[in-house]
Amino acid sequence: MERPNIIRVMSYNIWGNCPKGTTISNRDDLAAAVILRYLPDSAGLQECSPKMRAEEPNIFALLAAEYEEVPVTPTNEKKNNYTPILYRKNRLELIDCGWHYFAGLNDSGSKTITWACYRLRDPDAGFLHFNTHFYWTGDDPGRAARITNTGELLALMLEVTAKYSLPAVFTGDFNCRSDEPPVDVLRKFGLVEARYEAPESSPWRSHHAYPKYDPERGVFGEGTCPSREAERSIDHILSRGDISPQRFVTVIDREALDSSDHCPLFCDFELGITR
Repeated sequence: MERPNIIRVMSYNIWGNCPKGTTISNRDDLAAAVILRYLPDSAGLQECSPKMRAEEPNIFALLAAEYEEVPVTPTNEKKNNYTPILYRKNRLELIDCGWHYFAGLNDSGSKTITWACYRLRDPDAGFLHFNTHFYWTGDDPGRAARITNTGELLALMLEVTAKYSLPAVFTGDFNCRSDEPPVDVLRKFGLVEARYEAPESSPWRSHHAYPKYDPERGVFGEGTCPSREAERSIDHILSRGDISPQRFVTVIDREALDSSDHCPLFCDFELGITR
């Protein structure tokens, strides 16, 4: 990360919809520690539930010295953005942003897209970040919903890139593998998967068993390391345009494994420079 045109983008499903009868407890602290350790320039979160936001201090407060949340106005029932983006204030300047609610199947109103347009403070370069969470069930309605989600993401991408001719990064819990139709459709529209394009890439699957809750101590722990089956991952980072994935990492630190049933992912990208 020494070169100024290298940006780091993270995707992190923080398991905001944790089991009934338990608290967020230590998980927001663990997630914040992971983000501060790897310092992504832009981080797309998923499952940032009202319960996660109500925690005191919540993950946004824990990260406030370094990060700001991209300001959007959710119009779902709970007026909550489940797919927020955080960006480093000293590295990026926010130019524009927006939010999209998926039509059709949408549990708790949590399946949405948040997008941000950035300019690097140095050098003169910019990029777009789209962060999303697709519908989850493995039945026919769920598969159809993910195809609909894909179409809406692509429509939004075309709308935003018509306004801002910039490279784009896409992060999210897509609830499908790379060999399934939604990702195949994205590839046909010029998106490339960082996991397979980066010269250096982790072998780990992106999701694993739930961390266990210890009611006596009131904390989560014992998160299990995922298998070496990256091809079975359902969380992805993709890109489009003049931006090149250099290093793709699936984080398997203890804090990451205990914070969620999804591993955070990040990729270092090299941006094209215009001077």
